[in-house]
Amino acid sequence: MASSLAGLLGKGAPEVNWRKVFGPEYTKVERQALWCRAYSLTDMTAFINALDVFNEWLLSRLYQHDSGLGTYTLGKIGSVLNSTRLKAGYPAVLGLAASVHNQR
Repeated sequence: MASSLAGLLGKGAPEVNWRKVFGPEYTKVERQALWCRAYSLTDMTAFINALDVFNEWLLSRLYQHDSGLGTYTLGKIGSVLNSTRLKAGYPAVLGLAASVHNQR
């Protein structure tokens, strides 16, 4: 997954233990990251949709990690795009999620 994200983000890709972040869902999320990378090179419309799905997984794990954010239901990304707690604690994640989701 790290190589797929590095392909998308370039040298700005963070060093993250993605297996630890996503736990038992890692294999599914890794596959999604691979699709994101492939679509980024071939089909921008599909890329945006694939990245929106990746962001769903990311938000799901973030909300599980930080219970102070409240609750998040996978598939309901629009429900958190105006979250003041998400904006205060993780503005870059919110910016990414909102930007991608609003381009669909």
